[in-house]
Formats: sequence, C-alpha cells, structure tokens
Amino acid sequence: MAPMASTRVPARFTFAMSVLDLGPHHRVLEFGCGNGVLAAQIAERVPHGQVTAIDRSAAAIARSAAHAATVRFHHAELGGFATDGRFDRIVGVNVNLFWTGDCSRECAVLGSLLEPSGLVALVYETPGEVRPEIVERSVASLASASFIVEVVRPPEPNMVAILARQGQRDQTS
Repeated sequence: MAPMASTRVPARFTFAMSVLDLGPHHRVLEFGCGNGVLAAQIAERVPHGQVTAIDRSAAAIARSAAHAATVRFHHAELGGFATDGRFDRIVGVNVNLFWTGDCSRECAVLGSLLEPSGLVALVYETPGEVRPEIVERSVASLASASFIVEVVRPPEPNMVAILARQGQRDQTS
C-alpha cells in the first residue's frame, strides 16, 4: 500500500530524510515511529533494503500499517528491542528520552543494532528555537556511550539533527 496521498509530510521528516543519506540497499530502523509517515518515506528510498519501525504505543503501530505495507512495524520500546541483524541507519524524531533522563540502556541498544559504518540520527523540531539543553544533553548521552557525535543545524532555528557514529572499538575484544 502506498503512502496516503493526503498526508502532509512535516518539515521535521523532510529534514530527517536529508541527513540520513539513504542508499537503496540500506537497512533502517525508526524508533518512536508514531503513525508511520517517516517510515513510509524511508521505504520509498530503500527499495532493495529493509525498514523496521518501532513504537511503544500499540495504537500508533496499529495506525502505521495504513502508511506503508512494506515496513515491518513492531510494538516495542527501544530499550528492550532486539532483533537479528543490524541496521545501516537508525533514526528517532522528537524522541525526548535522550535529553530528559538516563538513556544508557537505549544507547547500548543503539550500539548493538548499528552496523560499524552506520549512522544514528536524532532529529528534533521544537515550537520555538531549539533550546541548548536539548542539544547538549543529547550529545552528552550519545558521547557517553562512545559515539562520535556531530550536530547539524538547518536554516530553520526550530530544528536540529544530532548524528552519531560508532567510535573506535577495542580490536582485542
């Protein structure tokens, strides 16, 4: 089933797509997928890949199937999510966990799910200008889990992307 034609794509999803640098064979995980609009967009960009989307809301997962039949939707929280295989891209949009509390468990899950050359993207869109603590705390959370972090700011002051790649791993383990 194709994405619904009447669905207006929020600017935060357009921005997320621009920073993901998707390839046609990528395996992508979206966490906090809501109603599946971004997952459907991603699926169009990875025709030979795989898209998995999770949300802790069973109601959201039930609604998401209307947007993308090719996406694998799961009712799950990031901190408890496990699957066979790894992902080239992992994205979360407006998931506040990374700047509001302890997310060490979720960061460990991200590290275990991400391919060594992969990318994690946290994208935020706020009602006004992005508050500095959102960026600072999200960067600190990912950096404490040994991710190398980059902040990308578009021209719009109410959006930001925090991109993370895995740091050097100990070759002796």
